[in-house]
Amino acid sequence: MAAGGDVLVVEGGGLRGAFSAGVLSELARARALSLDACYATSSGAPSAAYLAADQIEDAVRIWEDFTSGSQLISPGRLLRGASLMDLDRLVGVFEDRVPLHLERLNDAPPVFVCATNCLSAQPEYLPCNASNGFDLLKASMALPLIYGPVVPIDGVPYIDGGLTDSIPLQKALEHDAARVIAVLTQPKGYRKRPALKTASLLALYYRKYPALAPAFAQRAARYNACLDALENLEEQGRISVIRPETTLPATRLSRDRPSILGTLEAGRTMARRWLTRQNRHAAEGAPLGALAV
Repeated sequence: MAAGGDVLVVEGGGLRGAFSAGVLSELARARALSLDACYATSSGAPSAAYLAADQIEDAVRIWEDFTSGSQLISPGRLLRGASLMDLDRLVGVFEDRVPLHLERLNDAPPVFVCATNCLSAQPEYLPCNASNGFDLLKASMALPLIYGPVVPIDGVPYIDGGLTDSIPLQKALEHDAARVIAVLTQPKGYRKRPALKTASLLALYYRKYPALAPAFAQRAARYNACLDALENLEEQGRISVIRPETTLPATRLSRDRPSILGTLEAGRTMARRWLTRQNRHAAEGAPLGALAV
């Protein structure tokens, strides 16, 4: 891939993914991107796909109108023997209510969506297209236990991409891009705490896929190592980062609409600050990568 464009890295994080949608909406509005590729994981993946399809405001509408209350997360579903998260309904929104025009991705910069292969317990970065798009988005967002079922793609079972690569930075760095921009959903300095009891429960639940057990146990260490590497590259001016200034209103499993709307607006706000810094650094002749917010 020729140098000269931007490569986006988009983190998920359940309902915190509304932040990423707000960021991408503001960057698109300002025509601030010359996009070469996107790498996205979990709830960041639909926003990246809608962006590449020139439909980012549709993604914002989904966050605004189809994720709050019991539409996506509902404890009552557990009483009916269903999963806590109604991911099938959300993907149905992508298909019918606010359609994602996957055919547009044929002529768009590629969107690589990270999903975890249950057989190998390795992250895979699959191009989102008309043949696999909705299944791939579902697979990348299939949070262990919260959604439950694995999602088959071409006969291979997948679950949440965030399990093995929440921030697909290394894949993005393989591109010969002018600028790598990482959109994160946690403030600077955040580190994930190990949750060994939860890891043991997940290993038991997914015992049909024994390769996943070490991935559950190592998730926090893997995520924190990525953040260490990312912050080091940020300090060197090799990547640019847009992240929340403080903890977001929405959590991983938020159902409260004002919290989700506030998280969207936080994304817009931090993107505007990033754009202001970009313009200032460009005027000063600073390296394009040294634009962290």
